[in-house]
Amino acid sequence: MTTVQLKRAVWLLTLLLVTAACWLSLTLLDTLFVRSQQAEVQNSALNILQERHAQPGQLVWLPDDGVANRAAGTGAITGATGTGALPRPMEPFTRDSVTSGYRLGSEELSYALYSGDASGLPSYFQEGALQDALLTTRGAFHSEYSDWDHRLTLHFYAPDGGTVAFTDRYWYAQGEADGGRLVATRVARRTVDVVMALDDGNWRVHHWRVLADDAPPDAPNRTSWPGLTGTLAAVRGVNYQARGAPFAALWSGDHAAEVDGDFARVRALGLNTVRIFVPYPLPPRALETLNTLLDSAGRHHLRVIPTLLDGYTGYRLADLPGAVQMLVTLGPALSRPEVLAVDLKNEADLDAPRAESPGADWTRLRFFLGVLAGQARASTPRPLTVGLTQPDLLLTSAFDLVTVHSYAAPERLEAALRSARGLGVPVLLEEFGYHTQANRLPDPHTEHEQAWQMGRVRDAAQRQGVGWLVWTLYDLPDGKVPGGRQVERHLGVLRADGSPKPAVLALQGQPVPPVSVAERLSKWRFLLPVMVVMVGGLGAWWWRRRRPPVPKTGAPT
Repeated sequence: MTTVQLKRAVWLLTLLLVTAACWLSLTLLDTLFVRSQQAEVQNSALNILQERHAQPGQLVWLPDDGVANRAAGTGAITGATGTGALPRPMEPFTRDSVTSGYRLGSEELSYALYSGDASGLPSYFQEGALQDALLTTRGAFHSEYSDWDHRLTLHFYAPDGGTVAFTDRYWYAQGEADGGRLVATRVARRTVDVVMALDDGNWRVHHWRVLADDAPPDAPNRTSWPGLTGTLAAVRGVNYQARGAPFAALWSGDHAAEVDGDFARVRALGLNTVRIFVPYPLPPRALETLNTLLDSAGRHHLRVIPTLLDGYTGYRLADLPGAVQMLVTLGPALSRPEVLAVDLKNEADLDAPRAESPGADWTRLRFFLGVLAGQARASTPRPLTVGLTQPDLLLTSAFDLVTVHSYAAPERLEAALRSARGLGVPVLLEEFGYHTQANRLPDPHTEHEQAWQMGRVRDAAQRQGVGWLVWTLYDLPDGKVPGGRQVERHLGVLRADGSPKPAVLALQGQPVPPVSVAERLSKWRFLLPVMVVMVGGLGAWWWRRRRPPVPKTGAPT
């Protein structure tokens, strides 16, 4: 081999080694990326399960059946309540162990559907149930699944204490996550027969069979409120935030005296409705606080619109059990006669672009709130709505009335009301307002401007036959406000000291003269010192520029 040939061989071998190294590196990087993605998904799924496991009330045992036996040749479990006795009563410890094993199995199945990792299923499923679980999760990835309101009825408990058979009736929601979108969604009430056996000290599901899988109706029955349109047209109200404890602060501590005084003031202003905001997750004394608010409203002949899920923006299916439990907890208060309607979420349409799930959009939001609306009907007999800045036809179909939130000019606001009325459901102007922050750039307002604008909105709502609630009762000098926006502190129709602004007269139906040109100009007077300094500085600069240069003295010749 000549020297040239040897060099060529060396270069060729080097090129092959470099190519192989690059290919191996890319393969390794791809494997690492895939595994890191899987680990991230699995970690997210585990976090969801931890949150879910902490939620109480997932499984409830109903009274046991009297006798139980298997139908010949079918393997199905049948029961006949009250015609005999179980072979032996189930001990409380055993029932707790069965409940734990069944619940952990359900959580593991949910984890496998979301993460694609089915390796943990044999720990909770055996025989036919394991085969079914593996088939269900095969090829699944980012499949969101959540279930709640399990109602278990025991049919059989073996004399040796090693086998149980029961029926479980529960709700579930499922969807495929495509980026932030939720596709192939389904919500239904399912009934299953379950057989569990004690294996090595652990209760595992051996067999199960779906007896029913019933989806709820697509649209609500609105015939329950034939006079709702007229009732809403008569609404004259205010969105309420306490001066001493605005927003979430109202739900911690005792503010009953302040609330009662404020509601008396609302009634004295000639208003008949207040809207309040319930934070989520629920504070420890949420039901007690809500009942206190409703008690005050009743004393002062006010109707109330509680707005739920305040501060929540996630819309994950994993959060549905907690949201449903919120409805169950607040149900007694939400059914009281002081409640005019229940608003499930404030300005939900603004959450879609910034929901916690990356890329979440209207598909997820509509499905989540639609499911929650269906569940809410079991907790309250009151009409349901959701706060929106832009009415949405598909979302509105799940609710009994549509609300409009608008801070636009009266002409645009009236056009929004007209458009909402075209949806064919009762309409309520749930939020409108006008700030009085005198030094807010680029749009300072005076109190007279606020009164004039509110008078025009009042007239526009009257022309459309729509009731209204103004934002808000007081200016808020203290406490946290959403986003730290200072303009939120200057939206009241009453000043921070409780004295009325001219807007009160407008809301009471009195005419307000238009804002004059002089007043429009005078509201910029707070900029006068800045303008004087700027003009003075420009004048000094111009004067220095026009002066002739002074000749230098003592320069060398």
